[in-house]
Amino acid sequence: VASAILSFCLATHPQDRDADIKLRVHLQRGPMLAREFDMYLMALLPSLDIGPKDRLQAWRNFSLNKLQHIIKALHDGSAPSSVERLAIKTCADCWFPEVTV
Repeated sequence: VASAILSFCLATHPQDRDADIKLRVHLQRGPMLAREFDMYLMALLPSLDIGPKDRLQAWRNFSLNKLQHIIKALHDGSAPSSVERLAIKTCADCWFPEVTV
C-alpha cells in the first residue's frame, strides 16, 4: 500500500487541477489500495458522498497515516535505500509540508 501511495504522490502535485481524476484512476488500477481507502472513507464519513476537494483532503490524511511508520523509520535511521529515502522525502515535502522528514 505504501508504494502505491508514494507512486501517486510522486506523480501528482496536490494542487494539480486534475488531481481528483488522477486519484480515481490510480485507485481503479490498485484494488487493494482502493479497498483500504474506501474503508477509511466509510469510517470517516459513513453516509456522505464526498466531492473532489474533500476526497483529496481525505486522501492526504489517509496517505499520511499509512506513511507515518516509513517517515518514522527515516528519523530512526532504519529507513530504506537512499533512492527510496529521497522518494519518501520528495513526497512528504510536497504533500505533507507540516511533517519534517
